[in-house]
Amino acid sequence: LPCDVVFTGDSVASGTALQNTLALGGTVRVCPGRYQHKFALSASVTVIGAGDGDDAAASTILDAGGSGRTLLVNERVTASLRGVRISGGDADLGGGVRNDGGLTLTACTISGNAANLGGALYYSFSATGSLALINCRLTDNDANRGAGLDNNGILTVTLNGCTITKNRSVQDGGGIYNNGGALAITGSEISENEAQGSGGGVYNGHTVTSIGMVKA
Repeated sequence: LPCDVVFTGDSVASGTALQNTLALGGTVRVCPGRYQHKFALSASVTVIGAGDGDDAAASTILDAGGSGRTLLVNERVTASLRGVRISGGDADLGGGVRNDGGLTLTACTISGNAANLGGALYYSFSATGSLALINCRLTDNDANRGAGLDNNGILTVTLNGCTITKNRSVQDGGGIYNNGGALAITGSEISENEAQGSGGGVYNGHTVTSIGMVKA
C-alpha cells in the first residue's frame, strides 16, 4: 500500500506534515525518513512505519532533535505503532514516549532519549490506560530513574519478546522502574543496564506476574 506521509528530504517540514496527519486519526502509513517534531496524539490512530532501524533511508524515525519529548499519547487516546524508531527526546517525564492513554508498540525501537523519569518510556498513573510492548527494543536511554521504562500506571504492563538493554539510571531501575501496577514479562531479555541506586535491570516495588526467558 502507498504511504500516507512521504519524507520530502526536509526533516522538520516532514515532521510537521506527519503531525498534521496523525491529528486526523485512523490508519497512517509512513514512508522511510527522519521526521523531526514533538509528536502528540490527540486522536486514536494506528501508525505503520517502514522499520525501526537507525538508517532513515530504510526506516521510519521519529526524532524530537533534543527539543523535548518525542511522542505523547494523550488521555483517552488509543494508539498503535508498528515498525517505528523513536529517538532524540529529552523531557522531565518520558523522553522518548509519555503514555497517558492506551498504547501498543510492535517491532519498535526507542533509543537515544533522556528524561528525569522514564528515559525511553514513561507510563503515567491512569485508571483507564494500557501499555503493551511486543518485539520492541528499549536501548541506550538515560534517566535519573527508570531509564528504559518508568511505570506508574495502575494496570498491568505487558512486555512480550522485548529487549531492554544498555540503559543508564542515576538512581533506581536502569532497565525498568516499576512502582505502579503489575509487570507481565514474557520471552524478553533485560541485560547490560546500569543503575547507581537499586535495580540495574529491574527495580520492582509492586508485582511481576510472569517472567519467561528473562536475563536481568
